[in-house]
Amino acid sequence: MFYSKYLGYKMSLSFNKKYTQVVKITDLMDKYDLFLFDLWGVLLESSSLYDGAAEVVNNIVSKKKVLFVSNTSQNNEDTCKKFQDYGLNVKEEMFMTAGELAQRILKYPKDYFNVGQPVVYNFGQEHHTTLWTKYNFSTTTDISSANLLAISLCSLDKELNSETQEIFHIAIKNKVPAICTNNDRIAPAGNGDTLYCAGWFAEEYEKMGGKVTYCGKPFANIFEEALKVHPQVSKNKMVMIGDSLATDVKGAKNIGIDSALVLTGNMHTVLRGAKNDQEKFELIEKHCGQNQIYPTHLIKLSL
Repeated sequence: MFYSKYLGYKMSLSFNKKYTQVVKITDLMDKYDLFLFDLWGVLLESSSLYDGAAEVVNNIVSKKKVLFVSNTSQNNEDTCKKFQDYGLNVKEEMFMTAGELAQRILKYPKDYFNVGQPVVYNFGQEHHTTLWTKYNFSTTTDISSANLLAISLCSLDKELNSETQEIFHIAIKNKVPAICTNNDRIAPAGNGDTLYCAGWFAEEYEKMGGKVTYCGKPFANIFEEALKVHPQVSKNKMVMIGDSLATDVKGAKNIGIDSALVLTGNMHTVLRGAKNDQEKFELIEKHCGQNQIYPTHLIKLSL
């Protein structure tokens, strides 16, 4: 069974960690047997792969066990094909996405949502409907006739316009459960813009009184599914590599494995204005202290 929520460990508010260096990912090769990678913000931004990312990943894939754990709303098959096209030597079983997890949960609507015959309202992009079309669910563009709300929207606009508010109000009035297919709240959109993801809108739905099942990091459900392919690897030999304290580093902490924070992706905003390495470390320490989440390592993807 999966879980819609996961309570992480409480951390002491008095704890602080000093950072003095950024190591190469290859410096961690002797310490870990299984490398778990986030995708967007770590290997690519928007639709462009970071320089050298494919070479780094392919090098690690040739020597170590690798998994890709992402909050994208795309399923494993589609995500794998995308990164194969980018030149990564990867297979579908190496991926576990929030979209894939959502697809597996949706297979059992009665168990998770107490819904016998789902009628889905898609609050998001049209291509995300592939997550449930394989089950022949009915879909509707009228929220009043829906009994399940799929939240998958990514938008440059974080505000709930009057149409969205009306959709949420009707769904809550009718006690329509929601599934969030991407737990990320924000992501870099390129050109300095911020993309507000499904997790952002799902939280707004919850604040208004709705019930949401979340799929993905930082909750344990996505890691539990991903790690089924490597049950023999001890947790002290695993490391999660990501660009977000809230999803990647917290997710690693929640399941008891080490984490490595890259300074790309979401960290660009945190480090904006830093003139030298010392200022970068100070901003990182401040960011970690404010969130009370501390990565095991700071790394850069280079050989």
